[in-house]
Amino acid sequence: MKSDGQRDISLCLACIGDAPLRAQLRDEARRVRCFSCRNRRIGVGLPLLATTVADILRPRIGIGQDVKHYGLDDDDNGWWEQEGQSLEEFLGDELQIDGDVAQRLARRLADDDPAWPGDGEEPFFARDQNYVRLRYTDPSLRYRWSELHKRPAIDTPLVGDAERAFFADVLGRPGSDLAAELPVFDLTDARAIYRARVADGRRNAVQILRRPSTELGPPPAERAGVGRMSPGGMPVFYGAFAADTAVAEIRPWVGSFVVVGEFRPRRPLRLLDLRRLGHVHEGSLFDPDYDERVNRLRFLRRFHARIVRPVAPHAETWAYRATQAVAAYVTTELGFDGILYASVQVGAAPTDPDDDDDLSGYDDDDFAPAIRTFDDDDIGQHNVVLFGAAGHVAKPRTRRYQGAEADPGLGYVGDSAAVRRVRALNVNAPSTYIYVPPKRPRKQKGRLAPVDDLGFDFDF
Repeated sequence: MKSDGQRDISLCLACIGDAPLRAQLRDEARRVRCFSCRNRRIGVGLPLLATTVADILRPRIGIGQDVKHYGLDDDDNGWWEQEGQSLEEFLGDELQIDGDVAQRLARRLADDDPAWPGDGEEPFFARDQNYVRLRYTDPSLRYRWSELHKRPAIDTPLVGDAERAFFADVLGRPGSDLAAELPVFDLTDARAIYRARVADGRRNAVQILRRPSTELGPPPAERAGVGRMSPGGMPVFYGAFAADTAVAEIRPWVGSFVVVGEFRPRRPLRLLDLRRLGHVHEGSLFDPDYDERVNRLRFLRRFHARIVRPVAPHAETWAYRATQAVAAYVTTELGFDGILYASVQVGAAPTDPDDDDDLSGYDDDDFAPAIRTFDDDDIGQHNVVLFGAAGHVAKPRTRRYQGAEADPGLGYVGDSAAVRRVRALNVNAPSTYIYVPPKRPRKQKGRLAPVDDLGFDFDF
């Protein structure tokens, strides 16, 4: 039974902090005496507010799962706790309304829930449950990304109409609000970058040491091979934020000589930081474009894993096609100098949560926060790729670049080149299991078979 006071209270639009919700209520608002501020203003009654909120929230929120927590290190029992917020707290935060109003609104939603317990139905809105935002994702973006991998790698532009349309939807068009949200890593001369090269014996190592700024810089166009972010024939600067990572990235063999050199930016460089891609607030639940925005952000949070997915050496020409298109769009269309991404070779790359051929709508990130904070403690396990003039190396002493670009972005740190000899490789290959389907499903049961999941660490 609802009390008269609960039926009759009203709330002015000024006391609803969520702007998209205010906009949706404005057409039906009238002059009321606000329960919160006690002023007569344009607002709505509690019944209309409850109906509007319920219709919008039902498809976008869910009841939190029970999660087990542990206290001290010797706590083997732990305790179960439902994730999320109570209905009152959730409404207060999402609508940005006072606690008293949130309490009355929660009571109204629970009382008006159409579920009938007598028939075994569970009410959706209940004051003894916690609520979270749902994590369902439309698979359309993943499907479009998988289609980019199927485009021919020969005689087609890196960024054609299909690629440009996809990246505009995901990363944003130049000057758009979406592009303005992309995370930027400002690379300055306070940060060292390392680049490594395998030497063909001691004599070649000496040659590299005599001209390190040239020999360790980007190769000339005629010698530039296929890279994760660059097609063959395009000289770019691949480096890492730690010498060990730079060595691991070139995949040397046991007994080989490796020369490593240090470089510093000569001017500030803007990098797209793939670590923080998509880790921004998902916005208001009441925004008409909320579903599209949250789908895009959740795809971006997995984009880093898809970009750095390991590729077999023999498949690089076609498998890197999509990532090369990303790099081309980021630099030529959005104006970044380069990209920061995790190193696969040292095991820092995030795990790809799904196979692109699996188009189910769910991401396995129930416990991954929408917004994460990143520090530089693990920056040494990350790579950087620089394009155009940003990746050119200035000549020593003259500090000028003898080429088409007048303002090279990098300078070699004198006497930093050093030779390493690879003595051993440490293999990180934990056992994993995949399901082997039976040949005759009706007569034979399936079994689990171990599969090698190889990853390499380097020891020098």
